[in-house]
Amino acid sequence: MKKTVTAIAAMLAVVSCATLKNGTHTLDIVSINDVQGRWFNEPYTEGGKVRGSLEALSDSISKWHDKAGRTSLLIDAGDELTGGDANFYYDYIDTLSPHVYPSMASFLGVDAIIPSQEDISAPSWRRVSAQLKEQGISVIEGPDYKIFTLKGGIKVAVLGSYEALLAASSKKPALVILKSDGKQIPSDLTGIDVVLAAHDHRAYAKTSDSTCIINGGSYARNFGHAAVTLKVKRHKVASKHFEASAPSVWNSASNEGVSTRFLPEFSAVKSFVNSKIGFLSDDLSARYGYCGSSDYMNLYHSIALSSPGVDISFAAPLSIGGTIEKGDIHYYDVAGRLYPFDNGIVVLKMTGDEVRRYLEKSYASWVTTSDEHIFLLKEGKDLKTGVPKLNFAKSPANFDSAAGINYTVDITKPSGSRISISGMADGSAFSLSGTYNVAITSYRATGAGGLLNAAGINPKNLGPRLVELGPAFRTILYQYLQLNPVLSPSLLSNPSIVGTWKFIPAGKASELIRKDIDEIF
Repeated sequence: MKKTVTAIAAMLAVVSCATLKNGTHTLDIVSINDVQGRWFNEPYTEGGKVRGSLEALSDSISKWHDKAGRTSLLIDAGDELTGGDANFYYDYIDTLSPHVYPSMASFLGVDAIIPSQEDISAPSWRRVSAQLKEQGISVIEGPDYKIFTLKGGIKVAVLGSYEALLAASSKKPALVILKSDGKQIPSDLTGIDVVLAAHDHRAYAKTSDSTCIINGGSYARNFGHAAVTLKVKRHKVASKHFEASAPSVWNSASNEGVSTRFLPEFSAVKSFVNSKIGFLSDDLSARYGYCGSSDYMNLYHSIALSSPGVDISFAAPLSIGGTIEKGDIHYYDVAGRLYPFDNGIVVLKMTGDEVRRYLEKSYASWVTTSDEHIFLLKEGKDLKTGVPKLNFAKSPANFDSAAGINYTVDITKPSGSRISISGMADGSAFSLSGTYNVAITSYRATGAGGLLNAAGINPKNLGPRLVELGPAFRTILYQYLQLNPVLSPSLLSNPSIVGTWKFIPAGKASELIRKDIDEIF
């Protein structure tokens, strides 16, 4: 590693080129990242709000980006094709028409995109990649790099990763730009002039004597800007000076030219987002998800169990005590009412005993052995009235229950010995030594809540257990609704699919549940 750094330093100590013109050159490096499908500046639904978009960004970045004069570069640092209604539309609904992003990127003057792994994994990536190249936009993946020659003969190397530095340095660029995950910026930035930080959703800018870091944050609410001043003497770079910023465009109005040009694409996405895709026959109340098997929790378990090969589902309430009201389901309800988070599905191989230990840890977070309460509670206040009341002691975001199995939770026993699993939902036997495909959320797969660790599973080393790193739960829910347009209790809570769970002893549990639920809600 030291030899590599030394070699790079030697290459870049003096940058010389016969065409490098003497004088002072000012370059502008403009970056966007983690836009995640926020391309249009108008809401899809009545009363909706947009707090950033590529449309609104266009006027702001044009101040610095002069593609014709070649004194600037506009680079997209990735995560364009993840999340958002427009991405879903082009991934799953209209898979034949030209994708809107490459056309909009070309319209805005994007010179290059450095895609994230999520972009490359998107169903539309092959189409998008081909269109970008047709539009003359460079796609820089992994160890690749691209040399751009700007006005004055200034060579700029744009790297897809740190591994490309040595190869790019051999071209003797005057400026080197690296894209890096904001949480994993290399400690040694020898040979790097500008870092395009991304994927941590934090808009910021930093400068030092030798390097500047810019991060456009997320959702096109900001962009990164690095103003670079190069002084060239005797056709060699004598000095570099950096100024960096991450301007906000939250309140920028839409560029009329962009909006008009992409009105057909916006209208198509808007029409889909507002289309009816199903019907919910009964209210689903989150408060019953803490009491035993419930239609509310079985909605999320049914989604997971509908994924091929899944035996068992783990899921936590997505609302502390809210209600999903019955009625028509439009596509905008999928993210708005039914699944308001960006979780994806992760399927792992787990033994029966690991399943049991996982559940023991979960219920230890919200169940107590007491004659006064069934739930772990703490003193708090009603958020609306300020009146003192009892609340859950810990976050319900980690109160996982299971489906696909039948089990009981004994509230008279201490933590670690409460769970008894009697069998699989389909009537087959359950074995502590058996192996099962278990669906969890991408949030849980990071180790959140400590549930995997409690089961003896290292969340940093899931590779050997990984069965599937699947799509977003919203995508699976949409597909589930295509097959089951009417969500009813009989569908969601079919015991032969989701199984059942309950607290025991039944009499004592029922009394304490009623008391605690009344207090909490």
